[in-house]
Amino acid sequence: MLKLVLVFGPFGPFIDKVVFGEGELVFQTYLEEGHTGNVNITAKDFGIEKIDMDTLPPLDFSDLDLTKYFHLGIAASRGCPFLCGFCSETKLWAKFRRKAAEKTADEVKYQLDKWGINKFFFTDALYNHSLTPF
Repeated sequence: MLKLVLVFGPFGPFIDKVVFGEGELVFQTYLEEGHTGNVNITAKDFGIEKIDMDTLPPLDFSDLDLTKYFHLGIAASRGCPFLCGFCSETKLWAKFRRKAAEKTADEVKYQLDKWGINKFFFTDALYNHSLTPF
């Protein structure tokens, strides 16, 4: 039986592939098409453009035992508008993107109604960004 170790983020010598960036579509495409290149896999390898945050479905936690978690993660944005040279957000996401406030609120309500968990962790790198588009 072939065993493949796939991670999202930093890795060690025991890892077969690492997915960077838009993992939702990259991982799906990898499963469907495979990848014979480098250990690192990015959206660019598959010709995938940056995802419109408003098109992402709510995260599916159905395969997890949620009694072992303190909170559920929700992303309202990716990246940072300041693009500081020392920050990994600039390299990982390049352009700052955010989900519409209504869409984020709908996701919180969806997860609360579906799982009954009322604690959320916003995975955004930046909370104090401008409330108006750039």
